[in-house]
Amino acid sequence: MRKISGFTLIEMIVVVVILAILVSIGYANYTQWTERSRAAEGINILGDIRRAQLVYYSEWGRVSLDMGNLDVEHTDLRYFDDNSIDLTAADYTTGLLGSVDRGDYKVGKYGYELSIDVNGTVICTPTSGECPPKM
Repeated sequence: MRKISGFTLIEMIVVVVILAILVSIGYANYTQWTERSRAAEGINILGDIRRAQLVYYSEWGRVSLDMGNLDVEHTDLRYFDDNSIDLTAADYTTGLLGSVDRGDYKVGKYGYELSIDVNGTVICTPTSGECPPKM
């Protein structure tokens, strides 16, 4: 009698279950890391706004509430847009210089606002979701 070699159905099911577990863990980590890289664009925008606000403050003695007064131009934005930049709450005495919003219309899980203060500290405030991990 010939012996037939191969995998049994149980062995194949175990392999598929293990692969499914590994993929689910990898996907969760992937989405967290990709959102952190998206948030990095917002942090770069805020850094530019901070530098421009400090220059504007040194010239005029107050911060600007209008983006047109600042020497900042962003032409290659992918995850934030000009409408997400907010200077209406900018106030040098409170330390807030500007914020950018990444609302839930962009992605489902993450909806947050990034703000920057005079010292360059970036603060993440959840709006309709959560902040990226380690922000």
